[in-house]
Amino acid sequence: MKVTMLPDAKKTISMGEEYLNFLGTPHLCQDGAFRPHAPNWFIDALRRVHSESAKKIPKYNLSTCLDGSNKSFIGRVYFISDLHLFHVNIVKFVGIEKRPFHSTEEMNSVIVANILNTVSNGDILIIVGDITFERVVPGSGYPETNKIIHEIQKMGVYIINVIGNHDCTKDGHIMKLAVDEVYASLNFEYKSRTIFVSHYPVDVAFLDAKPGTLNLHGHTHASIWELPILTSLYPKNESEFRHISANIETTELRPMTIEELLARPGP
Repeated sequence: MKVTMLPDAKKTISMGEEYLNFLGTPHLCQDGAFRPHAPNWFIDALRRVHSESAKKIPKYNLSTCLDGSNKSFIGRVYFISDLHLFHVNIVKFVGIEKRPFHSTEEMNSVIVANILNTVSNGDILIIVGDITFERVVPGSGYPETNKIIHEIQKMGVYIINVIGNHDCTKDGHIMKLAVDEVYASLNFEYKSRTIFVSHYPVDVAFLDAKPGTLNLHGHTHASIWELPILTSLYPKNESEFRHISANIETTELRPMTIEELLARPGP
């Protein structure tokens, strides 16, 4: 696993730093207390990834891959988030209507099959965090998850992970998974819009400071507008949706292209 530089260095590093600051900003929670958007151990882990990424050169510039100007890129770019492979309690957490599985084995099998049946040689698969709940095996890391990752890579698919809170241990270490690149966040240009990709959704104030920017996110296991606790933090602009959910529960349990994500009704 290598850590690489974000595609548009000045803009991305600036937005990436703002994202880290956003995560650490206290906000009013449902119980009336003020807390940061994310735990400190996760923010510290992201800061280290972000710092290392500024020193590296990426393999792909997503903007040129998507607008067709990179003639050597012949594939497609897919997004998916919050796989939660090997997570025993995820169906109980999100509801069987969103994850219609009766065992973790069935869930893993369907999710992996859906990925393999969607992506193909030359594609980029961007996972927007929270890949696995596999328990670490001393000396071996995460062998079952890495076996799945290698199976996808053998198809000629390049895998990028935008780190989620469950991709880190609570002592702030990033899981050593076999993905090709890791980022704290990233952004790219698509049809005159900036798409900011982050595991945690940012709020509208963050987006308002960057006119035309949309936030492609994970973490919520739902569209933001399905979650009453978040609607006050992320008020909807009636003229358009500003958030794009890549959560697997909102993508038919499969990866989707940016065109597919934007074509869905609602965020």
